[in-house]
Amino acid sequence: MLARALILRLGAMDTAAPPDDRLRHLAQVMLDELEALAESPFNLAGGTDPRLTRLTRHLIANPGDQRPLTALAALAGASPRTLERLFRAETGLPFLQWRSRLRLLCAIEALNRGESSTTIAWSLGWRSPPAFVAAFRDQFGVPPQRFLQADRGA
Repeated sequence: MLARALILRLGAMDTAAPPDDRLRHLAQVMLDELEALAESPFNLAGGTDPRLTRLTRHLIANPGDQRPLTALAALAGASPRTLERLFRAETGLPFLQWRSRLRLLCAIEALNRGESSTTIAWSLGWRSPPAFVAAFRDQFGVPPQRFLQADRGA
């Protein structure tokens, strides 16, 4: 509630007038607090390098694509080593972790559509449904069906 009120207060500032010291301090405190927040498991940075964005767009459109980075590199027009470096620098994650997070986020969407864990596992490229459930539990702390129940307030 306090954060919402602070954001509303900053949003209501008169942009034509220079901010006073109190508002400048308030804005700096909010920025400091935002930087200190832990990264959300629902966040997935895409990067800005054109080679990286070509690859991330392909994977977002085809999350079940299981090809290794060495095979995907041609899509991006870069070497696997360059892409791995770009993933780490621009997304904060190595390629395999980035792809796993993408697949897990897609899994949440599929769960919300009513798809079963088995269907999701196979369509998104896991080796098996238990491997999917284990990866989901590792990332979100609960198995897929319990996550969905908690999300809906059950």
